[in-house]
Amino acid sequence: MWLSPKVPRDAVFAAATRRICELYTRPLGPHERVICADEHTSIQPRPRLHPTRAAKPDCPTQVEHEYRRLGALNLLGALDTRTGQVWGEIADRKRQVEFLALLAKIDADLPSFRSLQHA
Repeated sequence: MWLSPKVPRDAVFAAATRRICELYTRPLGPHERVICADEHTSIQPRPRLHPTRAAKPDCPTQVEHEYRRLGALNLLGALDTRTGQVWGEIADRKRQVEFLALLAKIDADLPSFRSLQHA
C-alpha cells in the first residue's frame, strides 16, 4: 500500500521510501547484511471437524466446511535479503518479548561482525 501512486505522500515519507528501496536493491558490500522482518497477526488455526477426502477419478477433493476455532496466532518472520535464509516465530501474543525472541534466533544463526571483517 505504501507504494500506491494514488495516495499523496509528503517529502519525508518519500525520502524514507527511497532509502529503503535503495538498501534493498543496491549491491551489498561483503560486510553488509539486510534482514527484513515483518509480522502476520491474527492467524486463526481452524482444524476441520472431519478429515479431507482425497480426489478420486471423477470425484474432486472433498473438504469439510465445519471447523473448530482455536484462538489466534501471530507469525513473526525475517528474511536475509542476501542469502534468502528465513526465520520465523509463532506466538500466542505479539509483543516486544516475542519480537526479541525472533531477533535472538537470528543473532544466534549469523556470524559475528568481527568474523566478517576478517573474512
